[in-house]
Amino acid sequence: MQTQIVVKYFLSCLYLYLIVRSGSALVLEFTAFNFQKFIFYGIFLWASLSIRDLTTLRLNPRIFFVTITHFTFPVFFDFNINSFSSLEIEVTCQILFSCGIAISTFAMLDLGKSFALFPGHSKLVHLGLYKFVRHPIYLGYVFLIMSIVIANSSPRNWALAVVFLILTDVRIKMEEAAMLEEKSYLSYKSNVPYRLFPWIY
Repeated sequence: MQTQIVVKYFLSCLYLYLIVRSGSALVLEFTAFNFQKFIFYGIFLWASLSIRDLTTLRLNPRIFFVTITHFTFPVFFDFNINSFSSLEIEVTCQILFSCGIAISTFAMLDLGKSFALFPGHSKLVHLGLYKFVRHPIYLGYVFLIMSIVIANSSPRNWALAVVFLILTDVRIKMEEAAMLEEKSYLSYKSNVPYRLFPWIY
């Protein structure tokens, strides 16, 4: 629990710093990209501040590394392009970004006090978006990351996106391994068979 508190405030300070930086850039030059950066970091700041001090199970170096790397990963993406290459790309990015914001926001509201950083026993939520997939917050993150990568397309960003997807899958499996100790989760898992994408995965 002590570790989770320290990490919570470290992540909060990190994303608060990025919010201030992106907010300053937004004030100096109001562009779609600066606005997206501001909202993008804002979602992760909110997630950091929403972490509850729940009992953590089996906090070993692997769980710690995967969790912290996954939560800080958005920091490593490049936001260097200031215009869209085509109208189609712009529309695609805006749709993905809007879906990511909406899904992440509603999923975090659905989860409420059950939101935790590390795997542990918490109250099972099966309402709202959790009726369709078991990890809707991560689905929102994926939409956000894809919108940023498509808008700022580069080999580096695409490689980072692949690593982020792998980390997301690893983190999901770690969380589910902890939750499977609760009998109610087995029932929930059978009722909601999809982890991330409905009818796909």
